[in-house]
Amino acid sequence: VGKYIENNLMLKYKIDTGNEILEGDLKAGEIKLIDLDILKCNITLNPEKGYDIGSGEGVPIVKKIQIGKVGIILDGRGRPIHFNKNEAIVEWSIATKEFN
Repeated sequence: VGKYIENNLMLKYKIDTGNEILEGDLKAGEIKLIDLDILKCNITLNPEKGYDIGSGEGVPIVKKIQIGKVGIILDGRGRPIHFNKNEAIVEWSIATKEFN
């Protein structure tokens, strides 16, 4: 939860698979698929100031999570989802490997 400004940095993530560390960021309007072939991992989500991902504004979350069939999906599209441009739908489809 936070003010939606397209391309604003929402959070930084760190995923520890036990074999490797994956780090990156998520911007407003973006959806990311982290494709992993494991069942569980440790994840750290560090929201930027002004964003609350469940623990309070700017408060990080550190959890051991179960990974779904497709991997981990990080969704920064906001609610309601903003359809500002037709290309966004195609970009989201490609990012999540929707038709692969």
